Amino acid sequence: MQNIVEFWKKMPTTGPTFIHPDDEAFIAQKEPRFLPRAPEDFESFIRDPSFGKTDPRFHFSLFPSPYGGDLARAKIFILLLNPGFAPIDYWAEQPEFQLRERQIRDLAQVHHGQTFPNYVFDPDFIWTGAFQWWERKFRSIAQVLAKQKYDGSYLAALQDLSRNVASIEMIPYHSQSFGAGKLLDGLPSAIAARDYIRNELAPRARNKEIAIVVTRRVRDWGLEDVEHYIVNYRNGLARGASLGSGTPGGKAILKMLGVDPDEAQKRT
Repeated sequence: MQNIVEFWKKMPTTGPTFIHPDDEAFIAQKEPRFLPRAPEDFESFIRDPSFGKTDPRFHFSLFPSPYGGDLARAKIFILLLNPGFAPIDYWAEQPEFQLRERQIRDLAQVHHGQTFPNYVFDPDFIWTGAFQWWERKFRSIAQVLAKQKYDGSYLAALQDLSRNVASIEMIPYHSQSFGAGKLLDGLPSAIAARDYIRNELAPRARNKEIAIVVTRRVRDWGLEDVEHYIVNYRNGLARGASLGSGTPGGKAILKMLGVDPDEAQKRT
């Protein structure tokens, strides 16, 4: 079994496009329509005919997100389908903003000395789509943590989440909408993600060491529910992927972070 981090070491990180070579070969054979390249940088993006339109392509010139956070130390793993896309993503990944540098370090799982190991909770990137999406999803949890553990400090609560929350995407490439369901069964990076969850993380969750919250594609991830430790979102919960403090996922997260979720609801 190949470790997921070792799998991703095969992808060059110098650009201008970023796609795992095994994925590229598979897509070229099975679904070549997904391979036409999106614009390579911000300047070419704003001049591209797709600017301002609904665009179903994968954006291979944006850095992929197969996982995020400190995989070795995280207590909570959020399972997703694929990272979304917003026009600001091309702006954010320009070299002067140092986001790409953090993404490369995260891919290699180099987090030594970082106050925010999972950069999506780092206020230095508060203007990015990634921070805004994750902060919104975790806002009520962060508010509970701030109140009950950190004397009201929301910043300290975000640091706690950054240390303890990791994410895994089944398909790591950015897209505005998802229409690549035919790739899920055979895409090498999707197989690597599922193998990592089933062989490494699921046994730890069943031993109550970590919590896993499956927000999308429950059937494809293939995990059985374990109360508070493996939480599968179905129907309405899956559509919204809500992680509020009162949701099943939110309660599991609070429990892993040392907060009684039922007591937290009484105090809010």
